[in-house]
Amino acid sequence: MSEHIKLGLFGHNLSKSRAKSLHELLGKLNGLNVTYENLDLKDNSNVDFAAELKKCKEQGFKAVNITYPFKQVAYKLAKIDQALPKSLNAINTLLFENENYFGTNTDFTGYYKATLDHFGKDFKPGKVLLLGAGGVGTSIASALYKLNVEELVIFDIDETKVAAILEPLKATGCNVRHADKNLISEMKKANGLINATPVGIHFNPGNPFPKEGLLISSGRFVCHLYA
Repeated sequence: MSEHIKLGLFGHNLSKSRAKSLHELLGKLNGLNVTYENLDLKDNSNVDFAAELKKCKEQGFKAVNITYPFKQVAYKLAKIDQALPKSLNAINTLLFENENYFGTNTDFTGYYKATLDHFGKDFKPGKVLLLGAGGVGTSIASALYKLNVEELVIFDIDETKVAAILEPLKATGCNVRHADKNLISEMKKANGLINATPVGIHFNPGNPFPKEGLLISSGRFVCHLYA
């Protein structure tokens, strides 16, 4: 029997997550003894995330995935993969090392690679309207910059979140700005529409884009991202 590899997922509302079956299947296919636990903290309103990570490490976890709403909290607690762009302020994967937590971000690498695989290596996003400036939003924004986005326009109902990611993106040279209040007008000018908000997931159904804008948008691509 191979060494037991204990993994988990931190987040809210994880009952529909298929991460457990995916990771345990991959372990089996590769001859590894993998177990995966959903660590749902939805009912713990005063959670001490650092304490939860310490508990996992003491219980023998090798690594954990991080999803909504802890990606940016985890970033502040980890030693960050130096291959990631400086504009990122979120992680979704955390490896327990001897004295540190090593953090990386497969939202960023995954979106970048998947976009090129789908559209081709010469794809240019053009002008993109991104809804959501949380953990997923900052990851996708950084990936879009690497894809040579012409203009990135970001909207979030929490304007402080947008402000927090605009400065590091601008520092890299990204042409990025806060969206106007009139989202329909922004949609009309965009080549791509991306939803990186929790709206549309099973526990929060709906569509954050105004329906009127979807009818007149000149967008070449539309993405819904929630992880």
